[in-house]
Amino acid sequence: MPEYILEDDGLRTPKTSRFNLCQKLSGEYFRYKGIPFPVGIYSPESISITENAEVEDDDIFIITYPKSGTNWMIEILSLILKDGDPSWIHSVPIWKRAPWCETIMGAFSLSDQSSPRLMSSHLPIQLFTKAFFNSKAKVIYMGRNPRDVAVSLYHYSKIAGQLKDPGTPDQFLQNFLKGEVQFGSWFDHIKGWIRMQGKENFLFITYEELQEVSPPPPSSSAPPLLPFSDLPLPFQ
Repeated sequence: MPEYILEDDGLRTPKTSRFNLCQKLSGEYFRYKGIPFPVGIYSPESISITENAEVEDDDIFIITYPKSGTNWMIEILSLILKDGDPSWIHSVPIWKRAPWCETIMGAFSLSDQSSPRLMSSHLPIQLFTKAFFNSKAKVIYMGRNPRDVAVSLYHYSKIAGQLKDPGTPDQFLQNFLKGEVQFGSWFDHIKGWIRMQGKENFLFITYEELQEVSPPPPSSSAPPLLPFSDLPLPFQ
């Protein structure tokens, strides 16, 4: 069995081929329907596959803009789905528990996922899987203060080989505000998804809200994380 490295954007790479991968990560972007994506992690084909994939009614999608707490939500849902038993977290890497939809060799190309499938995505709503909108599958959208997103993404961009050099903080801030970063505009991303509020299969929650209720005092009546009747509540 090859030993794998978990890349920060969800790519899993055998250690023996990481050097070859690094050579392919040019720090350049391609555009898919106007949205920038890093070359080497994503491709037009992998995003198209995601757009046109089939969805099961018990699928659960974690949707975030980059640097908004995806891994935190994956850990929470991993515990919920296993009734608080941490053995799944301890034995299965995060990229396998909640694989990314839109990456090359993404979630929809995997055949060994158990039901319900837990999947992650950074896609804006206009590029997301079309079949979702006519299904009972669930989306948990996690937002975060854009100031904190921008700061985190700036520092991450300085060390991530697949992302463009961010330049100075002022240069990066201007690019962030214009949407000239991976996955486009934070403002358009969150405005697009927040239109789903009120749907029974959609939950909008913020990073900051989780900070307030994780964990709540034993006597508190913290609001449930998930209003979905077929998932247990983590804080009750």
